[in-house]
Amino acid sequence: MTTSSVGDAIAQPQNAAAVQGSQISHGSPGSLGSPVSIAAVTKRFAAFTAVDDLSLEIAGGELFCLLGGSGSGKSTLLRMLAGFETPDAGAIRIGGRDMTGVGPADRPVNMMFQSYALFPHMSVARNVGYGLRQQRRPGPEIRDRVARMLDLVRLTDFAARKPHQLSGGQRQRVALARALVKEPEVLLLDEPLSALDKKLRSETQYELMQIQDRLRTTFIVVTHDQEEAMVLANRIGVMDRGKLVQIGTPREVYERPKNRFIADFIGTVTLIEADPLGPSSAGQCRVRVPALEAELIVPGEASAGAPAWLALRPEVIDISPDPAALPYRATVAEYAYFGDMTEFRLKLANSDTLVRVTRSNRLRGPDSEIDWGASVSFGFAPDAALVLGA
Repeated sequence: MTTSSVGDAIAQPQNAAAVQGSQISHGSPGSLGSPVSIAAVTKRFAAFTAVDDLSLEIAGGELFCLLGGSGSGKSTLLRMLAGFETPDAGAIRIGGRDMTGVGPADRPVNMMFQSYALFPHMSVARNVGYGLRQQRRPGPEIRDRVARMLDLVRLTDFAARKPHQLSGGQRQRVALARALVKEPEVLLLDEPLSALDKKLRSETQYELMQIQDRLRTTFIVVTHDQEEAMVLANRIGVMDRGKLVQIGTPREVYERPKNRFIADFIGTVTLIEADPLGPSSAGQCRVRVPALEAELIVPGEASAGAPAWLALRPEVIDISPDPAALPYRATVAEYAYFGDMTEFRLKLANSDTLVRVTRSNRLRGPDSEIDWGASVSFGFAPDAALVLGA
């Protein structure tokens, strides 16, 4: 089979993704892809519980990321959605249909694997059309659908090439086209960008979002990469030891983590031990922070006498080379220059905690006036901090 011309373009909705700074705004989910319902699902392997009484609702057309470290249960959950594993308890419904007893081939899903699993002896076009040939679809239909998929992933001119003649990003797009050509209601993606280098991975994230936004297929992405989840997802589900610890938009999970684990897992954070003194108002807590020799009222909730931490993201902290300019004093223990910004790690006089601060490098020129060992001051708005329990 060859594809010498592109078929009719895939219809694209008018809410195509728009780039806004470092994030693409997704359209509202729910137009084409099927919703997914996971109700009290548990999966055990001998004495190990991989997924523990987990419930989750994913809207049709949503791009949902399951985020977690190794052993958190995210890949096991994806394999149960695909039908490769069977839950020991609970139920999974896709598009309102109970998947109990439904094999992988009969589910309205397709899966894109981490390794891509392309056939090295087949051309790009034959790789993309493989699933349709297995279904014994008519030749003209196969050619038309393959052509439309290649057009979608911008690989029409590469249809006759073999996988070894492609870059890593191009192979990733072939695998995506092959997964989408069968028009699944739900696409499952297992660490889809992990084989790419950092720069290519960043570029491909936006391509993946744009394709999903055009098709409005429900995408469920498993990843251990926090930055990838933050860029891609409408919502993120953070998993730990088989449980969903928090579900929310990237902004909600980053700015309002539910506990210390999530704050530490998502992005960069400084956690300073604090003593809760009780609530001061709705959603606000009064805490004593011995390392800062300060008493503060900050967002969050913690019970008096219980372990708690003051959480500070590095971008919310101001730093000055003048030791008297800001409320708290420290010494620069380390710093690193990243081009667009510099990260400082500040040593407090009475704590082993290193306060991490980032400062944008807006001007080009000599090195920063803040150097190793310098005495500096720092500060932050109380509303930019957060108190967290264990």
